[in-house]
Amino acid sequence: MGVSFLSTGLLPLSIILLTCILLPTCFRVWRTTSFAKFYSMSIAVAAFLILPWLTLCYYSEPEILTSWWVTSFNQFSHLHHGYFLNLPLAGWSLWRFRSQLLNQPRFQLCITFFIVAIMMIGLAGETKNIFALPLLIPLTALGSGSLETLRRGASSALNWFGLILFGFLGFLAWLGWAAMMSGNPAKLKERLFFLSGLEHLIWLFAIFRSQHSNRSVATNWAIGMTFLWTVLMTLWLPMIDSARSYSPVFLSLKQIFPAEYTCVASEHLGSAQRDLLYYYTGIKTYTVQPGQLIKCDLFLIQDAKNPKKVSLGDGWHQVWSGKRITERKESFRLFQQTK
Repeated sequence: MGVSFLSTGLLPLSIILLTCILLPTCFRVWRTTSFAKFYSMSIAVAAFLILPWLTLCYYSEPEILTSWWVTSFNQFSHLHHGYFLNLPLAGWSLWRFRSQLLNQPRFQLCITFFIVAIMMIGLAGETKNIFALPLLIPLTALGSGSLETLRRGASSALNWFGLILFGFLGFLAWLGWAAMMSGNPAKLKERLFFLSGLEHLIWLFAIFRSQHSNRSVATNWAIGMTFLWTVLMTLWLPMIDSARSYSPVFLSLKQIFPAEYTCVASEHLGSAQRDLLYYYTGIKTYTVQPGQLIKCDLFLIQDAKNPKKVSLGDGWHQVWSGKRITERKESFRLFQQTK
């Protein structure tokens, strides 16, 4: 609770708190003295981490802290639950243990946490996959708990599918890199070969040494994903970075920025994009909600798909638009108000 609050804010903290409140409220098995003691100790430790930060902020920048509180509570006003429901569930576990879901504490915990998480994320999270990461915690627990119940044939098929899949993708990664690279500089080529080759050898050693069992399925898949990710990040990272980087977009925006302006308002601009805009250009933006009065003379919009018509009134003109080279959905537009 303490670490999640200091790193992300109220959203993850609210998920954990509400889960711990609902468990004893809904299920008798959680109404124990040991759980009450554990929960109280957890809150005490979290408070020890959170309260000093709040106290320092209150005495150093009270206005900023008040603004942060208001913004944090206002974010719980979305209705994005449908977007996060599109994620796959641990269906086999739910079906296999369907008669025990509301009777066993382990399933009560996973289901309660998942329901609370999807409710709070749908209210406060943006429609981005990164906000769905907390949902993987109960799904992983459900999925790993049912490994031993898989039939031998299904387990073997899943295991071999993973070995073939990651082996084939790893081969394609090496083949694509070899087609792009000329071998210079030699030192870089040598280092990439060593790092990626070492990871490949570790993966091969793991799959040939492992005994084929239900648990080895999860192990081989985890090692396979780690191996593929390492290969991509060592061989393909320069190309991926050039295609996905915001640097060219925001630097081109900086070139057309007027020498004098009051401030920059933004709409639908993600937190990551806002931080990167400041990192590359030093430009700060102030978030406004759709329909809210714009007090700045520059207005930056981030479009999710097709740009929508914007009616800002007299004196507003679009002065710039841009997007990343390979981006098909996300784009940016800048409007300026002239007298």
